[in-house]
Amino acid sequence: FIFMWELPPWEAAPKDGRYGSGEGPEWVPRYRIKQVMETGLTESNYRFIPSSSQSTPHLVMAEEYHQVTLFEPMDLTVFPADCQGLTVDVELKQDIHEAELVPFEDGTPLADVLVD
Repeated sequence: FIFMWELPPWEAAPKDGRYGSGEGPEWVPRYRIKQVMETGLTESNYRFIPSSSQSTPHLVMAEEYHQVTLFEPMDLTVFPADCQGLTVDVELKQDIHEAELVPFEDGTPLADVLVD
């Protein structure tokens, strides 16, 4: 996952303009991957992007790597000549209205947003 957000006004920029190994911002997106049976590797890397002018905010970019085993029920209605779909559900802990899902470069939507 790649997340990018404005550095909150109450949060100070990192020393030397970068986050060191094992360091990160105070505010980070909170989310969970649903249907996880097993979690392997989980790694987070943060990058500080200073603003180019006083009128634009500083940005933070997070790259989150997750190696997981997911559960997905199989549809065997046309077995053995079938294709299986895989749905990966990611649940944001913050209000979805605080997020913007950006499509891929070719315009393909990143995800469907389901609001309860």
